[in-house]
Amino acid sequence: MGLFGHVSTGALIEVVELDDVDFAGNEKVGGLAGGPSIVENSFAVGEVTGNQKLGGLAGRVGIIRKSYAGGQVNSSDEYAGGLIGRPGTAEDKDTTGQTDEGKGEPRSTMEMKQPGTFEDWDFASIWDIKVGESHLFLQWYPGSDPFLIEKFIKRGINKNPGLI
Repeated sequence: MGLFGHVSTGALIEVVELDDVDFAGNEKVGGLAGGPSIVENSFAVGEVTGNQKLGGLAGRVGIIRKSYAGGQVNSSDEYAGGLIGRPGTAEDKDTTGQTDEGKGEPRSTMEMKQPGTFEDWDFASIWDIKVGESHLFLQWYPGSDPFLIEKFIKRGINKNPGLI
């Protein structure tokens, strides 16, 4: 479950920006996709809740490249993660409430606001960042507002401050 639900193995989801997601389900729940697919140059920010195999970006995925997630992930399942549920690239460990050891690269909120965290990511034509102020956002999207994205991420923190 996610914007794309369960997609075919090998399907490519590319250059997608999702703000203020709120998905809840039993298993294979993600802000972008339930699984399994290839995700590139995308992110999801918001809240994801479920029982098994869930993540801020994808519940179960084949390959994730240059993508991230931010916002609250609610589950105690061993296959829950800030980025993906089941074995990515980056997640904000402060806002997801998860530590994705072995499933991504957990980063602090401050690290997520620094371009040096994202080595080899395309800042010339795909990504942009307000250094020290915002998470990454997609350049091409005319409605990209890094401060709106920050609002959604912070709202996830405020819902469950004890999980940080």
